Amino acid sequence: MNLRELLDKINYIEVKGILDRDISDITHDSRKAEKGTAFAAIKGENRDGHDFIKGLVEKGIDIIFHQEELKAYPDTATFIKLADSRKYMADIAAVLNGNPSEKFELFGVTGTNGKTSTTYLIDHLLTSYGKKAATIGTNGVNIFGKNEKIENTTPESPELQKIFRRFAEAGVETAVMEVSSHALELFRVRKADFDYGVFTNLTMEHLDFHGDMESYYQAKKQLFYMVRKSSVINTDDSYGRRLYEELKKEGVKVHSFGKEGDYAITELEFKDQFYSFKLRLPDKSIHDIEIDTTALFHVYNTAGAIAICCEAGVPVDFLIASAKKFKGAEGRFEYVENSLGFDIVIDFAHTPDALKNLLETSKSHSGKTVIVFGVSGDRRQDIREEMGRVAGKYADYSIITMDDPKKDTVENINRDIAKGLVSVSGRYECIEDRTEAVKRAIDMCEPGDLLFFAGKGHERFMKIGDKKIPFDERVIIQEYLKNK
Repeated sequence: MNLRELLDKINYIEVKGILDRDISDITHDSRKAEKGTAFAAIKGENRDGHDFIKGLVEKGIDIIFHQEELKAYPDTATFIKLADSRKYMADIAAVLNGNPSEKFELFGVTGTNGKTSTTYLIDHLLTSYGKKAATIGTNGVNIFGKNEKIENTTPESPELQKIFRRFAEAGVETAVMEVSSHALELFRVRKADFDYGVFTNLTMEHLDFHGDMESYYQAKKQLFYMVRKSSVINTDDSYGRRLYEELKKEGVKVHSFGKEGDYAITELEFKDQFYSFKLRLPDKSIHDIEIDTTALFHVYNTAGAIAICCEAGVPVDFLIASAKKFKGAEGRFEYVENSLGFDIVIDFAHTPDALKNLLETSKSHSGKTVIVFGVSGDRRQDIREEMGRVAGKYADYSIITMDDPKKDTVENINRDIAKGLVSVSGRYECIEDRTEAVKRAIDMCEPGDLLFFAGKGHERFMKIGDKKIPFDERVIIQEYLKNK
């Protein structure tokens, strides 16, 4: 695309340099800048992209977007000043890729817990209905059964718009994506044309980034102003109730789901390892639903997914029949087959609320509940202690171990977790090596027990320092089981 043509379609402050240049891509990563790719200088948390401009221009990068005044403007490049480089990088990326998300229906799912499972369930329902569907989220990009791993739950805007373009070119009719609070706050999903939105819940998480729960809530709320058609919100969650009421007052089209929602969950019952309930729709029709799960949170994931698909025009009877066949998302309440007589479950639970929801599913088991878990090195001390308290309260025995220590030490992290366990008289031991923790947990379980491995879920790496070390908990478990 010609730079002059691009500038006709975006907001900018001023230009210094010639406009007769070609631009095919944009990046804020100086390592990815090359001829034809513009560089967007962003003031990041740790680095300022403006510091790399001089070196990039010397390398031949000839289109620079910036928001700060520069010391020099060499005539070998064109400089475009923006009010906010990160914000308008999304606009530029969308234009360069032909505004691709306008060409299919886009569903956005946000919340602290349940995003991945709900995203995959919606994808399952739409695919079963005959739609050509794709997903974007924590488990990667999935298009027609082919999966590609990505760095963030929601990619940066240039990568996201390129994914959207691939979807459009492949003939995708509906895409379902997880929308993180970081993505909303950092404009990654600006110029993503959402048709439908889902809110699962909001609990204490990412406060290292947002600072407090109010800021976290306000970040999540932004999604629903971006939705063009309809959204559904879990109003059994306290923040969901507030969100629903505020959006209704502001004239935003939203529906609620929950015990007293527009999509009402009634006569909820757990029996013989199944949850059954009735779902009353806004038209007052009542439908029986039964799902093969011991997890109450799956009831809410199912209700939310069915509700938003109803909003999208899929017949409810079809949705209910199809939901029964959903096998779950990888690393989300995933059973590991074994012949030892006890249940083994892998789950991505890495927040206090998610851990509590996971452990509460053990009520239907007669044996003891054992959990193997750790906490990431970038989590605050109060989160670590709360994770320990939850484990101590709801599990019979905990094995504290490594989970992405990053630049912290496992010993320091586990000491904080142990404080929480001790505060509720929880029984535990510390085994820093997660592989050894896996073996110890399997060895101590007996028929009728329930063993949880929490935190890693679908991940196949361990973050230690600045490195990603290969680590696949599922493979480690399966290999050890072979020798039992």
